[in-house]
Order: sequence, then structure tokens, then C-alpha cells
Amino acid sequence: MALVGALLLLVPVAFAVRALDGPTSAKRSRHASFAIRGNVRVPLRPGSSQRLNLRLINRRRFTLWITRLKVRVSVDRRHRAAGCSARRDFAVRQLRRRAYPIRLPRRRSRRLSALGVRVLPRLRMRDLAGTNQDACKGASLRLRYRGRARKSRPHGRRPRAAAAVEGVWTP
Repeated sequence: MALVGALLLLVPVAFAVRALDGPTSAKRSRHASFAIRGNVRVPLRPGSSQRLNLRLINRRRFTLWITRLKVRVSVDRRHRAAGCSARRDFAVRQLRRRAYPIRLPRRRSRRLSALGVRVLPRLRMRDLAGTNQDACKGASLRLRYRGRARKSRPHGRRPRAAAAVEGVWTP
């Protein structure tokens, strides 16, 4: 379900990860409705963050309405044993509720920004002042994505125009 990136020498970094999820009905389907791909392009250091402009891939013959996306991070076993903690040392800023539903056209692959999402999810390495974070040097991060989608537009919620979804994220 996910690919784990290679180790870097000095700082943790997340590489390409892929996870599938998203049933199109109340029952869970055996086949994924859409795929989610994304990565961090620049190594993370304490206090730094990276936007996750995830790519959503719709393999279905109909438009999907994405109603939920969630990003989780974990640290490789060796660095976890050395004291690096995904929960303590890293934080994920999820998509805001008002970004949903996201319209994903049939048989298309699009990045979140191309779908009108202005405030993207972010992965941040916390700067824990006074705490030694050397255990995270060279750590390989695993990003896992989950999502939900519907075949029809969710009732009572109209998709927002790209201009209506705005804001500034500050750590």
C-alpha cells in the first residue's frame, strides 16, 4: 500500500508514497475508487514544513466527489528505536473542512491545487527547543493516505469555487 523512501544522511525526508482507498457507496468496495499519491520534495529540518500537493487519480467512468482525505506519518523502525517519534517530532496539517467536497473528473489525474484547493495539507518537523532531535537524522518517513469519495455530490453541500477556499497556514 505504500512505498518507503530511501534514507538520507542528515535530515528526514518523505519520498513517494501511494495508498488507495475510497468506497463509492455505503459498503466498502474491493477495488479502490481513486488513488492518492504525493511526497515531500525537500528534506525536513526542525522548524521546517512542506506542502503536500497530492495527486488524486480517478479510474472510474464517472465523476467522484472527494469527501475526506487524511495524511498520516510514521518513522522507520531503526530511527523510532533511537528515539525519533512521528507523534512528537512531526505534525500534519490536514485539509480544512471547507475544502470539501472536491470534484474529481472521471478518468482523470489532478493535483489538489488544480482542483481548486488553495490551502494544501502540510507536513512539518516540529522544532522542540531544548530537546535533542538527532535521533531523527536520516530517518525515512512513511506517508499514508486515506480518502473517501461519493459517486454523486453530497446533499446539502455545494462545491465551493476556487476563490472561496482561501487562507494562510502558519505553524
